[in-house]
Amino acid sequence: MDKTGIITLIVGIILLALGILGIWFNFALFVQFVLGGFGLVLAICGIGAVLLGILMLKE
Repeated sequence: MDKTGIITLIVGIILLALGILGIWFNFALFVQFVLGGFGLVLAICGIGAVLLGILMLKE
């Protein structure tokens, strides 16, 4: 490993630790964010399914 790889590894470990601490102290907000993102993905999939159904009915 060269210096750049070691520095990148150290920075990555520090960022990972900070992210875990941020999730730990704001866990309720994190859960709301994840559930909101999950709901958004489901809504987008639903819109895609509706559009696909409309296109299939037209043929």
